[in-house]
Amino acid sequence: MKEGLRRILKRYVHFVDHHGFPIIVTVCVAVITATALWTGRSEPEFIAPTPPVGQSISAAQLVQQSLLQASTSTPSPTSTARTWLSPLEHTEILYGFSTDSFKQGNATGLWQIHDAADLKCELGDPVRAIADGSILDNGEDDLNGAWLLIEHGDGIEVLYAGMAMNAAYIAGDDVKAGSTIGYAGKGPLEESDLPPHLHLRATQNGIPIDPVALWLH
Repeated sequence: MKEGLRRILKRYVHFVDHHGFPIIVTVCVAVITATALWTGRSEPEFIAPTPPVGQSISAAQLVQQSLLQASTSTPSPTSTARTWLSPLEHTEILYGFSTDSFKQGNATGLWQIHDAADLKCELGDPVRAIADGSILDNGEDDLNGAWLLIEHGDGIEVLYAGMAMNAAYIAGDDVKAGSTIGYAGKGPLEESDLPPHLHLRATQNGIPIDPVALWLH
């Protein structure tokens, strides 16, 4: 048994002596080649997809359009163009519009804000519409004399009060700027301490405004 092992070992040593070096070289070359191939592998480079040329142009156009819109202000709505006139041929303000001071009423003695304009006139002077509009209401009473309420557009309503009489207009009628709507009187009873005048009160969307500013703007 031992003799057989010695023969096998002797043959192995003899084989290595004659063929070992080429085998080792071959094995080393194989290992180096395999290692080089393995370490030479790299992760695949991710290439971001690019849109077709047509889509790229569209995107650029959208960017330019958005920049143009940002630099261009959006037009704001404007009031309807209309002609504004003084209701009297000659305008002289007896007592002007004010929302920060009080005026004492002649009839009642009460102190009130004077959110209107009192325009001096002569009895019987023609009173004209200050702009195109539509009659909302009209009447005559002891406090206001003859009066008309006219809607002139853009939420503006004007009360013409203290007149001696109205012209032949009723609610629903349209009027043109400058058309005669009544004739001047002494003014409202609360302002009987003043000379004859037209009491003109204007509101826009329910808020009092200076009526004189309408034709002086």
